[in-house]
Formats: sequence, C-alpha cells, structure tokens
Amino acid sequence: RRSMTDKGTNGGQCAEALSLLWKYPGLLKVVAAAGLLAAATIMSPVTPLVLVDLRTEIWGDNMASYMALYNSANGIVAMLLSSSFGRFGDRVGRHTAMHVVGVLGFLPTWALLALGCNVVGLTALSVLSVLGGIACITVTGCPTCYALVNDVMAPEDRELAFGVVFAGVVLIAIVANLVGVFINYLTNGENVWILVYVVALDVAFFAVVATVRLPAKIKPVILDQFDEGDAKAAEEHRAQTAALEGSPADRRSPSAVGGDAEADTLQAPDDTADDLSCDDSDESCSSDDGTPARRGRRRLDRVRAPMALILENKPLAMMCLVAALVSLPEIVLTDVSVQYALNQFDLIHGDTLKKKKVTLLYQWPGYAVLLPAFLAVGSLAKRFGALRLLRILVLGTGLSL
Repeated sequence: RRSMTDKGTNGGQCAEALSLLWKYPGLLKVVAAAGLLAAATIMSPVTPLVLVDLRTEIWGDNMASYMALYNSANGIVAMLLSSSFGRFGDRVGRHTAMHVVGVLGFLPTWALLALGCNVVGLTALSVLSVLGGIACITVTGCPTCYALVNDVMAPEDRELAFGVVFAGVVLIAIVANLVGVFINYLTNGENVWILVYVVALDVAFFAVVATVRLPAKIKPVILDQFDEGDAKAAEEHRAQTAALEGSPADRRSPSAVGGDAEADTLQAPDDTADDLSCDDSDESCSSDDGTPARRGRRRLDRVRAPMALILENKPLAMMCLVAALVSLPEIVLTDVSVQYALNQFDLIHGDTLKKKKVTLLYQWPGYAVLLPAFLAVGSLAKRFGALRLLRILVLGTGLSL
C-alpha cells in the first residue's frame, strides 16, 4: 500500500491529517472517542470550574501536597495494574475494554454529582480517580485507545495517525471546555450543571465507541490458541517457548504477530492459559497445578512481567528512562502550578469567579500550543523516523528546562 508520505509532500500537515481521516473513517471515530474521554476526565471543565475552588476551600494551603500524594497514588496503581488491564482488554475485545475505561474514568464525576461538592464528594472523587489509574488515561488518550488506532488502520501510516489522534483529542477537549465555560456563564456558576454537562459527554463517549467497527479479523485474543495454518505464528510461538525454558512467558499475542493488534502484548505461559478460567469448584482445579496458592503466584508473575521485560530489554529500558526524565518536570509542575498561580493573586481563599478565570487562563495557552505541535511531530516522525525525531525533541526539551 502506498504510504501517505508519497502523496502528502505538496500539502501541509492539516491536508495530510484530513487525507488520513478520509482514508480511514474508523480513525475519526477513535479520535472522537478519545477526545470525549479526555474532555470528561483528564482535561474536564470540572477541574477549573469546580474542583479548583472545592480543593482550595477544603485543602487550603495544603492543596499542592495533597495533589502530589494523589498523583503518586494514581501512578502506583497504574504501574501495578495496567498490564493486567491490558490482558483483560485482549481477552474481552476492544469495545468492552473501552467501555470499562469509560466507567473507570467517569466514576469520579458521577460520585461528585451524587454526593455533592463537599468533603465527602471530594474524598470519593479522589479515591475513585486513584483507582481509575488502572486505565492509564492521559491528556493524549489511553493505551486502549492506542490499540484501537492500530486496529483500524495500516501500519505504515501510524506515525502520522498518532499525531492526528493527539491533536484531535486536544481540539475536542478545548471545544468541550469552551462549552463548559459558556454553560457556567449561563447558570451563574452553579456547579451541578457543569457536572451534568460532563455526564452528557460520558454518554456521547459510549455512543461513539459503540459505532467503531473493527475489521473482521480483529477478534478478542484467546491465550495460546494459534491458527494451525499460520506457520509464522506457530514458529514464533515455538521459538519463544524454547527460549524461555519454562519461565513465565512474555510473548506476543497471535494477533500482534499478524499485525492486527498492538505489538508486544504480554501473554500468559502455556500452563496458565487454562488456569485463567479455573474455578475452585471445578474438579480440574483440585490438582497440584490448580491450587489457589499456585494460581496466585502465576497472577503475581503476570503483574511483574512488564517490569521483567523492561529489565531484560536494554533499548526498552532506556526508552522508559528517557520518558520518565522528560515527563518528571511536567508532573512536578502539575502538582504545584495551580496553587502557585492562585497564590500570586492571593486567591487560595478568595473569590470563586476569579479562581476560575486564573485557572483557565493558566491552563489553556498550553493546550492551544499542543494542537500544532502534535500535528508537526506526527508529520515529521513520518518523514524522518520516530527515533531520530525523539532524540532532537529530548535535546530540545533539556535545553528549554
């Protein structure tokens, strides 16, 4: 298939993006779903219009400290449980996994709407947001969204596609925030209407996900079931099994071998495949291999498998280290930036309307810059290679800090 690069040199980045969306209609739906997810969670208008005032009133001068604890707990949950959620998504299918992601991301807002903007509501929102770390929702989407991108398009266009997805997510989130500001203005700052609006975004997310159509060959992954006629998959299966010599396997799924699902999906070893559906009441589980303690150890092995894969793969370990170092300043600034901005105007215990204005003006310029940046990165990665561009961007980031 002819690459987008061959026909996109005469047009700009926007023309390339539109051409890609025209070529892959399913990609547009994934962008819409990821944008609605971000607009209702990580980039929700609830944060500047409701939560900032609520947190300053309840947490006061300790807001930055509590935010740091909250973000740390969220990251720990993501690190420990996200790989298991990825396996779950492979087994049940993309649609179900995306719906679960939505529930995990939206529960905090639902709890705040049900319990009210008070100490109980803020506590429930914080706890449920930490648990939502399982889905790894970020400003640019989540791993399940990225898997959907892989499923609905050809591999040669993915560099540009991810730039389009990231830019589209930010654009949808900005528009959703503008609508939220307008609703806040019409309702004289009543928090409940902002929460109701975000619930409407939640419903739209589920509706869009339901319309995404995957190719017929994309099916939920059943562990250790290879097509008898797929010699390539069978050969790789045998080679990896022999190399691991009976240790907990970190091998790719059959669909990843064929290029139909995200690459490098971790899978359970042969002796755990049947164990996943093992029930204590089943006689087959009464053997030594089916004891609860043994099953528990195997599940723990699957949780530790991603870390083991990183430690055994030097390029992957270096990539993770670079990502951590580059993102660390942003994470630290996120914990303290809002309180810093409010302190500059003496608004920690000040006027609610002024808090909302300062928070919005503080956040939105950064969101606006992301739009052309994501499109540019996607287009440049398509032309010059992701690794070469990454080295340049890391160097530029270091110099700017």
